[in-house]
Amino acid sequence: MPMMEQQGTVTLEQPLTLPADGAQLHADLIVPEEAYGLVVFAADAEMCRSCSRSRRIAREFEQEGLAVLLVDLFTPQEEEEVLRFGPLQGQTDLLAGRVRSVMDWVSRQADLNEFPVGLFAQGDAAASALRYAAEAPQSLGAVVCRNARLDSAQGCLGLVRAPVMLLASASETQTVARSEAALLGIGSKRKEAVLVPGSSGRLDDPEELETVAELAACWFSESLIALC
Repeated sequence: MPMMEQQGTVTLEQPLTLPADGAQLHADLIVPEEAYGLVVFAADAEMCRSCSRSRRIAREFEQEGLAVLLVDLFTPQEEEEVLRFGPLQGQTDLLAGRVRSVMDWVSRQADLNEFPVGLFAQGDAAASALRYAAEAPQSLGAVVCRNARLDSAQGCLGLVRAPVMLLASASETQTVARSEAALLGIGSKRKEAVLVPGSSGRLDDPEELETVAELAACWFSESLIALC
């Protein structure tokens, strides 16, 4: 792994290719010195792993002492198709399978599988994150979803046991309503829906992104450190 000096500590960063249901997914693994947990960042077409928005959030996790696995759930060709034409046929099940494959890969890595694991996702990928949390309740220590579209996860929310935070842009009234409704059905004992201030609702709104990064990092830190 290449090494980078970060504020007096050593951070290791490594590009990876992960097998998932016949596809090869691009990923970056970032491990700060003395990390105590791992956050899998499930990136969708709107916010890929290499964009500045994803990196800003990942940097906040890293500064909290959390390793981060940033994974593009779409291949480059699929991402282009989604951005140009909209959702793929069978996209919901495709993303769910990809999240499952990534988490299975993590569980097989000797240098990662001892970490308590959190899962961060947004938009369409958020439903897949919560579906996985319902299927494997012992595998996750926390989940954070941003501007989640959870229609496809409604039937399994009651099985989710990991602490869940739903972040919704205050300016996106439909997203706020969906998050508040979903929260009622989630089976976790610790769950919270937070309205993130911001007037634009843009994914790259600097103030909103800063708040999202800080809230998510705090949620993961509190949840995962308790499992160490």
